[in-house]
Amino acid sequence: MEFATDIVNSIESFNQRFPKLSTPNTREVVPLVRQRLREISLRMPESAEPIDPGALLGQLLETVSPEDAIVELRRRTGQGIDLRELISLAGEAAYVAALTREVEEFRSNSISAEQTAQIWNESGRPLPGGGLWSGKRIEEMRVQSPPSSDSKSSDAELMQ
Repeated sequence: MEFATDIVNSIESFNQRFPKLSTPNTREVVPLVRQRLREISLRMPESAEPIDPGALLGQLLETVSPEDAIVELRRRTGQGIDLRELISLAGEAAYVAALTREVEEFRSNSISAEQTAQIWNESGRPLPGGGLWSGKRIEEMRVQSPPSSDSKSSDAELMQ
């Protein structure tokens, strides 16, 4: 629906901006398609269930950064939150798991624990329990996390 509406808007804009290049067909199709889209939207069912923000954030944090999860929540629900609210809704464990995954990504890109701490402090990422991030806390987080299945498979490949 949204895609079709965007196309109709583009055709209408083209017709208005370049009237000498438009054809009778392109001028006539815009109101017809708009009417048809209205008819279709009236027949479409309402959204099935409201989205649980905590569950959605928990799912998103399995694959994206906390900031990206906030953006996606806003896109899907219109609800704007900050990082502290994200932790409250998704749970500290999901937040820490997302950060731990990011620590490993940064490490694989030769970004030190101190640099990671500086990035997170500057971006306002809360440290569970309060305080500021430090290289030592980043290293503790990395050491406490279980090895990923990717690292196990790559270790096995190296041994062969």
